[in-house]
Amino acid sequence: MNIGFDAKRLFLNYTGLGNYSRFIVNGLIKNETNNNYFLFSPRIKKNSETVSYFNNEKVEIIMPSFPFSVAPLSNIWRSYAVTKEHTFKNLDVFHGLSHELPINIDRRIRKIVTIHDLIFLRYPQFYGAINASIYKSKVTYACHQADKIIAISESTKSDLIEYLGVKENKIDVVYQGCHPQFGEVQSQHKLEEVSRKYNLPKNFILFVGTIEERKNLLVIIKSLALISPENRPCLVVIGKKTSYFNKVEQFIN
Repeated sequence: MNIGFDAKRLFLNYTGLGNYSRFIVNGLIKNETNNNYFLFSPRIKKNSETVSYFNNEKVEIIMPSFPFSVAPLSNIWRSYAVTKEHTFKNLDVFHGLSHELPINIDRRIRKIVTIHDLIFLRYPQFYGAINASIYKSKVTYACHQADKIIAISESTKSDLIEYLGVKENKIDVVYQGCHPQFGEVQSQHKLEEVSRKYNLPKNFILFVGTIEERKNLLVIIKSLALISPENRPCLVVIGKKTSYFNKVEQFIN
C-alpha cells in the first residue's frame, strides 16, 4: 500500500504537532514494512529527528519544484498543487497529520485527518478573528472530505460534534504517543547533577509548555496559593516566556 502524509510539521516542528507526526510515521515504518511511505513537505530539515527518513528505501520525500519551491507559493503547493504530483496520484491513503487536507484529492484515495483540538473555536480570543476564521475553514473542509477523522482526545471528539456537526461514527479517538526519551532510565549521578544545576527540591510538580495564556499556568499558581505554605508542593516550570509570564510573575509576587 502507498501511504502519503502531509509532512510539513514532521520536518519543521519540534514540539507537539511535529512529535505526533513523527510518532505516527515512525510507528508505521517500523511495524508495517510492506507499505511505501511518501512524505510531502514544502521544506525539509535534516537532523537527528528526521535523518532516518532520508536513508529508508520505503520512504520517499517529495518537495515542490519551481515556482512552488519559493515562499509563499510553497504554502499554495501544500494546500492545492500537491495533488498534481505524480507520486500523489498513486497513493492509496493520505493522512493529514495536523488539521488539514489538500484541496481536490482524487476520490479513489482514502483520506484521514487528525484533529488535535478546536481551541480556535472554543477560545477564539487567543487567535484573533482572521486566524480563527482561516483555521475554521481549513478544519471544516478537512472533516467534510475525510473518510475517517482521528481525534486525540474525547474532548476533541466532543468539540468536533458540537462545533462542526461531525457525525460521531466518523470519529475515532486515538491518544497521542510519548517521546522515547521519557522511557530512558537516567543514572543516579545524572539525576543528582541536574538537581544541583537547577537547585531542585526533592519533590515537585513539573509544568512543561510555552508560558502563554492558553496554557493557563496562572490557574495552577492560584490553586497552589490556596494551600497553606507548610503543605504546599513546589512547582517547577519549563517553557519559553511570553508577555503572559509577566502576569504570572506579578501574581506570584
